[in-house]
Amino acid sequence: MNPARLDITIHQRATFRQAFTLPFDCTGYTIVAQVWSDKRRSLLFEFTVEWINQGIGSFYLVADFEDTTNMKKNGIWDLMVIQDRKSTRLNSSHTDIS
Repeated sequence: MNPARLDITIHQRATFRQAFTLPFDCTGYTIVAQVWSDKRRSLLFEFTVEWINQGIGSFYLVADFEDTTNMKKNGIWDLMVIQDRKSTRLNSSHTDIS
C-alpha cells in the first residue's frame, strides 16, 4: 500500500486536535503519528492518539502546547498503523507551521 498524502497546518503555541477516520476496523491496532524535520533528520514530536471509536477507525491526533511551541519550522508527518508487529505507513505529508 502506498502512503496517502494529507497536508495539515499546526498553529504554533496552540493545542492541535484533529479527527481522522481510517476506512477499516482498527480493533487491535496501534496508531503512531510523528512530526519530523523536513529531511527526517530529527523527530520533532509524537502525536497523542485518542480513540473516538476504534471499531470504525475514528481517532483524534493531539499535539499539546509544548509540542507546538517547540516547532520552529515546517516538517513532515507520518501516520503508522501497527498490528501484530507489522507496520504500514498510511501517510507521509507536509506539515505547515503558522
